[in-house]
Amino acid sequence: MAVFDVGLYNLYVREAIDIGTENLTGIDDRWADYHFIEVKADSEAQAIEKTRHRYKQEKGWVIYEVILRVDED
Repeated sequence: MAVFDVGLYNLYVREAIDIGTENLTGIDDRWADYHFIEVKADSEAQAIEKTRHRYKQEKGWVIYEVILRVDED
């Protein structure tokens, strides 16, 4: 199984911050910025699927980058 770094942010939080309104999403303001999470998966497609299962698109989550982590051993 490979390890992927999946970059994502929350669009609803970002929009609230950008226009200066109160963030009523219940999601921390820090999610307006990009964050990477580690996902173990057999493929990039599976990494995206696993991420979308936890971070739903309909709740504003945007995946913007998926990077296969390469061991430097």
